[in-house]
Amino acid sequence: MTSVTLTVGGDRNTIMKVADAEQILSRFQQELAQAGEGAKVETLNISCRVWKEETLNVLVDFLVEKVVPSIRYLNMDDVIASLETSIGLQTIRVLTGIFKNSPRLTRLDSSDNALGERAAEIMRPLFCLPTLKELRLVNDGMSAEVGVKLVEAFLPEGRETTSLTHLYLGKNQLGTGGAIQIAKIVRASPDLEYFSYRGSRPLKDGTKALLEAFAALAEGTEKLKLVKLDINDTTVGTGEEDDDCIEELITTLKKCPHLENLDLGEAMIGPDGTARVIQAITESGAKLKSLGLGSVDMRVEEAENGVDALCEIFTTDTGKHLEELVLENNELEDEGTAIIIQALATARMSNLKTLSLADNMIGEDGATALVEHKIDSLQVLDLSSNDDIPEELAIRLVRMYKGCQVLLADDIITQDLDEEEENDQAVEDLSGMLSQQKIS
Repeated sequence: MTSVTLTVGGDRNTIMKVADAEQILSRFQQELAQAGEGAKVETLNISCRVWKEETLNVLVDFLVEKVVPSIRYLNMDDVIASLETSIGLQTIRVLTGIFKNSPRLTRLDSSDNALGERAAEIMRPLFCLPTLKELRLVNDGMSAEVGVKLVEAFLPEGRETTSLTHLYLGKNQLGTGGAIQIAKIVRASPDLEYFSYRGSRPLKDGTKALLEAFAALAEGTEKLKLVKLDINDTTVGTGEEDDDCIEELITTLKKCPHLENLDLGEAMIGPDGTARVIQAITESGAKLKSLGLGSVDMRVEEAENGVDALCEIFTTDTGKHLEELVLENNELEDEGTAIIIQALATARMSNLKTLSLADNMIGEDGATALVEHKIDSLQVLDLSSNDDIPEELAIRLVRMYKGCQVLLADDIITQDLDEEEENDQAVEDLSGMLSQQKIS
């Protein structure tokens, strides 16, 4: 069987007209026919184009007959931008009506759609689909009240678990109350592999509710299925306060052998908390590809601290596969930067593509360490907001990492490097020509 993907394409946030919809319908019909007899549409992407009821009506018969029976992935991201509320709600209503009986729909993306209480209620039939495993509702402006609607959809009376494997809820306005509701869904989702709550600001009580839910899952099984855990912008704490939840985080991480992506940015877990997190990940046997520890307060103050613990994993199975390491805004200063860079170089981190050391008060000694210990695999080196890096060292770094994106604080480099490189190249070309003339 041939699998077909149908994509609208075109300019972002274009308001679709009936004539546009007719052209798209014709193209979809042709693409499906060209795929051959028995071809099935498994993916429909209508994202980033603005749809009204009259334009969707052009496609309805085709979608119901040719797409609904076989679709697995529906991408309706950003389809009501700039529309009046009542018109946007009607668009959501029409789309829900079309796909609410899809027998195979497993992935749904409805991000960037201003999902208020009314829209969430309209979409309930989609959320209730027994086949749905992956849900993305990012940057939807969702409130705590929408959290209640999601719980009602995924956990109606008599249902104790969900089939969710992927849940992305970042960049919303769920707050503490919303996080408490989402925690109910997490606790009932033992198959979760990907969870992102990035930028939804659950504050302390909401963070505790979420991590208590994950800890409860961990305590009820030998190992969790989590591959990605992104709780950037949550409030975990160090454990010194009664309402901190570092213990719940540690309990969770110890049961995550499949974890590849962990982001604890702004969790304020402190040096000791960082060390405990690293130890828990190592104990789990996870092989990380991405680790985000920005703004966690990883100071270099004691012999036993987060920096030392972090450096230890670079030579282990847990850390040697890292492709991305984010350590921004941790007051590492020159000492911490030098320790980390030397450890990375010694470990020969051949997979590391992105390293962020932004806003760490790096000066001459830290920049010197970067010059002395080049990491050949890097594609992005973020040193922005480190205003004390001397210009000479900044220039050396840019030249050393030619082909790599080096981000620096504004105005550190005052010279026109492009012009200087052109002059250098001209000198090299002239030298080559003179050498050829001598040979001849």
